[in-house]
Order: sequence, then C-alpha cells, then structure tokens
Amino acid sequence: MIFQKSTVYTALIAILVLFGCNQDKMKQLEEQNKTLTTQAQTQDSTLNEFLATFNTFGENLEAIKQKENIVTVESEDPELRKKGKDKIIADIEAIDELLSQNRMLIDDLQDKLEKSDAKTNQFRQMVTRLNKQLEESGQEIITLKEQLVQRNFTIEELNIKVDTLNMMATNLTRRHDEQTARLSNQEAKIDSQNQVIMNKTTKLNTAYMISGSTKELKEKNVITKTGGFIGIGGITKVSSQFSDSVFTKIDITEVTSIPLEGKKAKLITNHPSDSYVFNSDDKNLASLEITDPKNFWKNTKYLVVETN
Repeated sequence: MIFQKSTVYTALIAILVLFGCNQDKMKQLEEQNKTLTTQAQTQDSTLNEFLATFNTFGENLEAIKQKENIVTVESEDPELRKKGKDKIIADIEAIDELLSQNRMLIDDLQDKLEKSDAKTNQFRQMVTRLNKQLEESGQEIITLKEQLVQRNFTIEELNIKVDTLNMMATNLTRRHDEQTARLSNQEAKIDSQNQVIMNKTTKLNTAYMISGSTKELKEKNVITKTGGFIGIGGITKVSSQFSDSVFTKIDITEVTSIPLEGKKAKLITNHPSDSYVFNSDDKNLASLEITDPKNFWKNTKYLVVETN
C-alpha cells in the first residue's frame, strides 16, 4: 500500500513539472509571436516612409527631365544660346541640385534599410531601381555638359567636373553593393529566427495517439497490467518502454475528433474527464470528441485509448 502511494505521488510530481514546462514554453512562444507582430508593424511603417520618399524622388526626376530638355533646345540654337547663357547655367545648377537631393534621398532610404528589423527584400529592389535611374540621369547630365563645353561653355561655368561625377557614381554603386550584402545577412537571420519559432510551435502542437484492444496495445508494448489475481483485476497503465513509432502524430490545434472502433473505450493516459466525450453510433463507438483541447492536453501529449 505504501509503495502504491509513493508511485502516485511520484506521478503527480512528474505531471506538475511537465505542466510547468509546457506553460513556460507557451509563454516564450507568445513573446516570440509578439515580436513578429511588432516586426510586421515596423515593416508597414517603413513601407509608408519609403513610398513618400519614392514620390519625392520621382518628382525630382521629372523636373530634371524637363530642365534637361529645355537646356538641350536652348544650347542647340545659337541665338538662344547667346541670349540665354545665364539661364542655361542656372538650369544646369538646378539640375545639379535635384541630382544631389535624389542622392540624399537614396542615402536616407539605405539608412532606413540598415536600421530596420523588418524583412526588406522588396525595399532593396526598389532602391536598386532608384540607384539605376539616378546613375542614368547622372550620365545624361554628364553628356549634356560635355556638349555645352563644346559650345563654348566652360567647366567653371557649369560648376562641375565630369570625372567628379564619375567618381560619385562609382562610390554610390559600391555603397549600394555593401548595403545589399548587409541586408541579405539581416534577412537570413530573420528567416532563421522565424524557422526556429515555427519548429517550436510545431513541437508544442504535436501529440501522439494510439487506440486498440487490450491485446493489440500489449503486443505493441504500449500498456502493461500490474496487480490482480491470476489475470483478473489489476491496474492497466502506460508502459515505460513504448516506442513513438507505434503512435500516430497529430496536430492538437487541428484534430479534435478521433475515430474509434468497438463497443466501449477508456483512456489509459491521464486527461481531465470534463475535456472530452465519447460519441456512439448504433450501440458502437464512433469517436472520441475533444471538447476542450487546451485542458485535454495539459497533462500529457500522449493519448492511449483502450477499446473493447
């Protein structure tokens, strides 16, 4: 009698420890899910900031195109070039200023990408397109200024050196490549963290179930019988040497009804009686219905159903 009480106490302690561990794991999972939600909100905020910057960049680019067309027309006409030299130079300076603003906009975008914890692959692609547009515009302006120099304008008047523009374009490309590498590493880290959370979630939501007659469960070494007299009576309990391979894996968030065969059944594993019901069909068992999954699985993630 003392031995049986000791065994019961030991089982109760083990159940309490397992329950506590599961509670801690669920709490950790909730915290991780909160972090993912925050990251999603940050990504939405970042996207809004990016769209505003893209609009400004586009407006500047359109203004550059318009001024470039005006300068081209005026520089090709000798009379207009002679009368409007100061205006051409002013337009060139305005174009330089717009190009400078667009460079700063890209720098700002790249800084946001570097500081953001959200997934930034789509943003990086957008910045790549802006970089390409900026480089194309810069090259067009370089060509235009070379043409103006051939038409008696001086480098000093145009306030720019072609080799300086080339150097700036090279530095911009290098910085973009470095930013791309950093962002790729950041995304890989986030993907890895998401995979860890997914694996933990899957593990917490995985349970193992088996049902069968007393004979079938004994043959699979799932249950044992202790006590009794010459095979009569005794206590049926889960074997300590069973193998997971004989169980069926289930997702406790999806499976709430388990089909059964036989006339009657009982649970060998420990589950609260108010968390499930047996459904019958024409005097035979139909299924085990889990009415309160959280409560049902709180003591153990193994389910053994003995049917007869």
